[in-house]
Amino acid sequence: MLRAGHDPDEYDVVGQNYPAPIPHGRDFRYPAPLGARQTLGGCGFNDRDADWAVDSVLPAVSRAVERGIDRSGLTNVRFLDLTHSFDGHRLCERGVGLVDPTRGTVSRWTDPGASDRTEWISWVRTVSAVLPPFQVQEALHPNYWGQLALRNCLRQAYAFTGTDKAPKSRLTCTGGGPGRNERGEPRMRLS
Repeated sequence: MLRAGHDPDEYDVVGQNYPAPIPHGRDFRYPAPLGARQTLGGCGFNDRDADWAVDSVLPAVSRAVERGIDRSGLTNVRFLDLTHSFDGHRLCERGVGLVDPTRGTVSRWTDPGASDRTEWISWVRTVSAVLPPFQVQEALHPNYWGQLALRNCLRQAYAFTGTDKAPKSRLTCTGGGPGRNERGEPRMRLS
């Protein structure tokens, strides 16, 4: 931006971490055998590995992103913490289900209440990933509703950074209740 002739006070940068894609092991809606979890919901993680990912890996990645922002020396950079933004909608989490015409909570993404009743993470596909329309690289990434939720968080973060109320360096985005906003995005709360 400096090379393009922009001073740091002319723009804001928002650096974000990743939402937790899976719950702790105790919060999976499928039984612990990996085969059952993978076959039923595309979440072939055992409890111990899920706990390690949620309690160790994700916090380490978040600290690295936040440290990078701190070390940049730029005063116009904000950290957007998305760690808990998908709580209640993580892959194979109790309380939500799949989008699937045969065994899902809803048949289609557009069904009434789909954003409230489904996961926001794409499941880990094994055999089905070799056939369209799915691809291996989609696994554990935000799906349709997850992308809209993140868009909501990022849009709010950019709008908030330009105000006098904006904190110096850290914003947090979490679920904001049932339903969708006027843009069709899941409700999200920025603090």
